[in-house]
Amino acid sequence: MSFLIYIAGTLIAPNIAGYILSSGLSNKEEKKLIKEIEDKVNDFNWKFDGTEVDSKYFIDFLEQNHISNKIMQRIFNAYNVPRGNYKEFSKELGIEAVEFVNFKRDKYDHSHIKKPDDFEEYFSDLFDVLVDFRESLLSVKEKATLSIFDESMGKLESNLVKTIEEKFSSEPFLSSSKNLEVDELIKLRLMELNQEYKAAFIPLKSGLINRKEFSMCRETIDSGNSLIIHGKAGRGKSGCTLDIINFCEEKALPYLAIKLDKRIPSMTAEKWGEDLGLPASVTYSIHNISKNERAVIILDQLDALRWTVAHSRDALLVCAEIINQVRKLNIERENKISIVFVCRTHDLENDNNINSLFKKGDSDEDVIQWSKIQVNELDEDLVKSTVGKRYEQLTYKLKKMLEIPSNLYIWQRLDPTKVYEECSTASHLVSKWWEQLSYKCFEYGLEENNLIQIKDKMVNFLEMNGRIFIPLTILNENKSSLEFLSSNAFLIIQDNKVSFAHQSILDCFLAEKMLQRYYNGEDVIDIIGSKEKQTPGRRYQVQMFMQNLYEFDSQDFVSVGQRIFEAEQVRYFFKFVFLEILSQIENPDRNIQYFILNSCENVIYNNPLIKNVLYSRPKYIQLLREHGILEKWLNNPSKKELVIKLLVSMSPNYETDDINFIEKYLFNSREDDNKLLKFFMYDINQDTDELFELRMRFYNRFPEMADTYLDLKSMLKKCEIRSIRLLALLLENKIKSKGRIIYKYEEEFLNEDSEVFIENGEEVLNLGYSDLIVEKGL
Repeated sequence: MSFLIYIAGTLIAPNIAGYILSSGLSNKEEKKLIKEIEDKVNDFNWKFDGTEVDSKYFIDFLEQNHISNKIMQRIFNAYNVPRGNYKEFSKELGIEAVEFVNFKRDKYDHSHIKKPDDFEEYFSDLFDVLVDFRESLLSVKEKATLSIFDESMGKLESNLVKTIEEKFSSEPFLSSSKNLEVDELIKLRLMELNQEYKAAFIPLKSGLINRKEFSMCRETIDSGNSLIIHGKAGRGKSGCTLDIINFCEEKALPYLAIKLDKRIPSMTAEKWGEDLGLPASVTYSIHNISKNERAVIILDQLDALRWTVAHSRDALLVCAEIINQVRKLNIERENKISIVFVCRTHDLENDNNINSLFKKGDSDEDVIQWSKIQVNELDEDLVKSTVGKRYEQLTYKLKKMLEIPSNLYIWQRLDPTKVYEECSTASHLVSKWWEQLSYKCFEYGLEENNLIQIKDKMVNFLEMNGRIFIPLTILNENKSSLEFLSSNAFLIIQDNKVSFAHQSILDCFLAEKMLQRYYNGEDVIDIIGSKEKQTPGRRYQVQMFMQNLYEFDSQDFVSVGQRIFEAEQVRYFFKFVFLEILSQIENPDRNIQYFILNSCENVIYNNPLIKNVLYSRPKYIQLLREHGILEKWLNNPSKKELVIKLLVSMSPNYETDDINFIEKYLFNSREDDNKLLKFFMYDINQDTDELFELRMRFYNRFPEMADTYLDLKSMLKKCEIRSIRLLALLLENKIKSKGRIIYKYEEEFLNEDSEVFIENGEEVLNLGYSDLIVEKGL
């Protein structure tokens, strides 16, 4: 029992008491509260006396993993969390504890825990006790007004801690005599934090690209609404926030911009504000200096909280509290505070905790209106104008790559005298940049080995610690090399921290490291890591690794892809990296073809392959046709519709053999012929010659099928001969049917005010339609 007494009296009670007490309490009162908590915890501790929970290893777990902090946040960071939610957390902590204790026992060849359920039960009982204790304390104030216990304790015995009225009133939270002085301090601190945010952003050489998303964001802020900016990695989300900052500075609007992966929220909004050097939460601080004007709070990298914090829900609760504070203040404010969150699309769509931040309850007033703006690839014209004359020299793949701003950033740093035809991935670009920097360093009297040491140290440290920056002191022995990499925009050095200029640079190096580990004999599942490590950022690194592997050896790529796809230890969205890369292969080699042919009817791969790889990819569909698989499926009534959908998805990119196949197998029944209409697009100019001839044979057989919308006047300007042939077919069928079927094209065509001129008159006459054309007045 001695270990459990230590847990109650040293680890839990004082920490929780310190968490809920203000510094205004006397030592006597603090000791009284600690004793009360300790007694309650010890009451249930006896149940575990002599069990495997009562051990030094369990104490080590609680101390080394800061479990008391996690428990405090869960208990006191939202009074209205249902008790059922603690059951899941108890299970999670129980599993962690068992794994930790077993690891410790392994060091001394001791046997593993025999009753792991005891640990889950211990945490479950602990939560019950602490929640009961919290509820008894919360009865001091009206519970409906409380959101964070640290900010809601009303009175304990005779001493006033801080009342709800002081904390949540829309009036100034500071005495009027000091408002002016404090306002200036807040402004100064906001300026420092904003400068920190802006300094971490390195724009393109030409500066920010004025894209359409910028004006959308500005309009949202200008209307006083709040905003969720989302998109895939590297698409330029932070560029949008920088333009919002520019907008705020142009309009002289107070704002605060923070990267949440660098300034991680903890405990409460009030405590986090203090950690940021503010006198109160970010909400109340910015409110205090902007009561008569609009203001903006920008919280970037929201998705990082999901993956970089041990229990991200606690950090997200701080974000929820900030939103609630803004909601309350905006009720009274004429000029609203806007919040801007920045997040990857995957997390916004798939993480329930992130989603819940933006859900409005039935009773919520419409004081915060959320707009979602998705940041996608750059428009081709923007890339073209940014790249300049060199654009026309680039390969199609490279042009598409440069539509991703992070790739464009790297490309602008490369030697402009070269074309880089071989570059088709972000890894290629980063490798070329590193190669050129390694060569360039000799001009400055530096050694390449020093650059390599810096890179390897950074990559190893960042991977091991799950960070995006490394302390400068760790790299200080190579100051000249650090300055060289920083001056070439490869590294960012800020506040004694060093990071790569863009996440994709680190991703590239980590992908290279994965490739080395794979060829050193490691299992790819171990390389990817446990499910806890399978984050969207890690997925991007795995994607780079798989692309590199495909380029090196397609057979290894297939083997690794199958291993990942079939492994239970791999998250579902990681498995689809394999399919995603397969879908991007333009000319599949023999190894890829063999996999497709042998897997398209496999129960594991069939549906995912068809939906994510085969559909709309002519090369793969033609492969199935050439090897008789489409013919086999056509003879199976349950798969016939699938074949038609696959063939339609190719339109209009059919080859002669595809047309022959369609005509041979799908011109046999009226039912099939009705479905054939889907093969033909409205614009006949997009048809290949073979497809147009198939269209004409189809219309000849079923002229009523041509009775869909066709803009013949427009078509004549693009493809005169085809249009005349089609028009002649329609008019001819009207004569044959005595005008009962097709009529509208003639009326539309002949009722035009201006005449339609035939450019290739001689060729039209040679087609044998002269009598028909003359008769109809053309």
